[in-house]
Amino acid sequence: MTTWTRWLALPLAGLLLIAAGGHTQPPAPPPAGGPPAAHAPAPGFPPTGPATPPVNLIPTQNVPATPPAEPTLDQLLDRLERLRQQKEELDRQERAVTEQLREALRKQRERLGRLGVGEAVPPQPSPSVPSSRAPERLAPDPLVVGPRG
Repeated sequence: MTTWTRWLALPLAGLLLIAAGGHTQPPAPPPAGGPPAAHAPAPGFPPTGPATPPVNLIPTQNVPATPPAEPTLDQLLDRLERLRQQKEELDRQERAVTEQLREALRKQRERLGRLGVGEAVPPQPSPSVPSSRAPERLAPDPLVVGPRG
């Protein structure tokens, strides 16, 4: 170390000790024999002592609660119009998402078929297109007992 570094280091170390010492000293104990003096609470800690009820600075008024007014016929009709428009928009969005899903599934089935993974599944007709086949008849369930006659 050079002389000027030692000359500068000593005062800086002293200042650091003084600054750190002020933050680590415990508070002085209360004087013996008398009641503890009132003091402000430390930051971050709740005050000690008897709790006082909060003071209401806004005067209260005894105003009876009035029920909300019934909506007018025009308001109800407007609300019904908005609800039906929202419903139409949701139906349109549902149809679009369903179509996207069907297309993605169709592409996936084709890809799986080309790769020879699993059985080739014939594409399902969309529910909006009527099927040309007659519905298959199911055999009667042997566990279902009908009326005897």
